[in-house]
Amino acid sequence: ELEEARREAVNTQAALQLAEEQASQSLKDLEGVRKELADSRAALDVSLEAKVIATQEALKAAGALAEAEQKVNGLQSALDLAEKELGELRTGAAGGRAAAPPAAE
Repeated sequence: ELEEARREAVNTQAALQLAEEQASQSLKDLEGVRKELADSRAALDVSLEAKVIATQEALKAAGALAEAEQKVNGLQSALDLAEKELGELRTGAAGGRAAAPPAAE
């Protein structure tokens, strides 16, 4: 019985050592997963920051474009008005020449 108890104790100790080794390996694996998770989170943070910056720049560009379009529209309105006034001046000048008496020779 004593010999059998010793064998069981040796087997139990071997099983405990194997369990410790497996637990140690599991902890190493868990640390690796934690590091990968931290690296992924950092990469995600960088990606999100880049997207925020890109969105802000796009909004600035859209604002500048809208402002430029307003200026172009204002200039186009001014050009249209100037062309209208020029046309009226030409019409008036042409009408004035037609209504004027012929020049004496």
